[in-house]
Amino acid sequence: MSDKPLISFIVTVYNLEKYIAKCLDSILNQNFDDYEIVVVDNASTDNSARICQTYAEKYPDKVRFYQVPKEMAAAGTAHYFGFNFAHGEYVQYIDGDDRLKENCLREIADLIITKKSDIIMGRYECYLEDSGENRNNIVDAAFEADKINNVSYDQALIYLSTLPNFHGVLWRYVFRKSLFAKSYKNVGGLFHFAFSSNIYSDGIMLIKLFLNANSITFLDKVIYIYTRRVDGSGKGRLDLVNLSKNSIISVLHGLYILISLKPKGGKRVYLINKINYIFEFYKSGLAYISEQQYPEIAQILEENIELLEGLKDCGIAELQDFYNLIKQYGCLNGAIAFSNQMHKSFFKQVEQRDRENLYLIPNGRKAISTLNLLRQNGYRLRAIFDNDPRKQGLLYEEVLCCSPQEIAAWDETRKSSATFIVSAMDKSLVKILINQLKGYGIQDTQIIVKE
Repeated sequence: MSDKPLISFIVTVYNLEKYIAKCLDSILNQNFDDYEIVVVDNASTDNSARICQTYAEKYPDKVRFYQVPKEMAAAGTAHYFGFNFAHGEYVQYIDGDDRLKENCLREIADLIITKKSDIIMGRYECYLEDSGENRNNIVDAAFEADKINNVSYDQALIYLSTLPNFHGVLWRYVFRKSLFAKSYKNVGGLFHFAFSSNIYSDGIMLIKLFLNANSITFLDKVIYIYTRRVDGSGKGRLDLVNLSKNSIISVLHGLYILISLKPKGGKRVYLINKINYIFEFYKSGLAYISEQQYPEIAQILEENIELLEGLKDCGIAELQDFYNLIKQYGCLNGAIAFSNQMHKSFFKQVEQRDRENLYLIPNGRKAISTLNLLRQNGYRLRAIFDNDPRKQGLLYEEVLCCSPQEIAAWDETRKSSATFIVSAMDKSLVKILINQLKGYGIQDTQIIVKE
């Protein structure tokens, strides 16, 4: 094993006895040799550790195996352990139930050697467990490589922070290892955050890494295979009941970074866009929030009230509205006022429509929260529309998902009586969907945008 390989693959494992061998084989069978595999087991209770140890014994020149002590086992601990044991110039994190795309490593290495970028990013595919087909409903963004590779780093950051369907997950990147220490007194500053939350922890780490970096190269090929598991893991589903609470904690993470690092130029724009993106989860969670959660959210805000000053001049209207209501009414009443303001504006539009002919587009996290909000207030949807053919014919919260192309075949009476609620987190996607509906003969007056 080289003292300093080009790439360290940090493979994190927790109860993955069914998957880990396939994951490790996908790296060992690559068409490139200058790498090491650092496997970290996060106190598994199945046979994962034994399997990993077997690989370390069989491939001593490539695989090293470590275990997190049970008393230290927690989310994120394995990532931190793995980093401390990695010797490579670059690192890539791999979840132990996923795998590398075959024969991708040579091209990644060539880019590292020729471009010397701080970050290498590729595409990924999502496979259903035990399936040889890429037929899951998690679809990656439609990247324009020139807007990443042939522009300044600031321009690339802004582009990525506004790109629809861009899943900025930790494992899709290969990072220069020195990024993890840059701008921090110790590496732990990247892995351990100022607040506790069970969502978006990878996203907070990525924000820090992207702010540390000064260059990125996009490889326009699939490099990673993400496994969506049938046991409920790997589905990317959020805890909707606690979504607003956890999201506001993540927003505070972003504001903490904004105030402590004070990024400039495109990096500041990128960070503000990411904070706004996380805030969209907060708004989505308002459809599920209970009365008991408002005091919990208020307490979190009160304990970190100084961070909200970062919203004062962020340039994003809804974030500033939230800030102004908190300042005017206090944390508890301000949070409630913001929620009421969001719902009041929406239902004022809905109540003027034919409640028997309501449709929702597209099918995503925000749309499902909108569906729930409508249901709580006595409305029912006739259908959800989505352009992904893999979703069509499926039931989501007992509502059928259909193709928007069906609208073109409707007669004029049915079209004119319909109301379409567009509910998407990405503003550019909202515009695309509105234009699509208008192309099928739907008028502007029949479309409601759920903010």
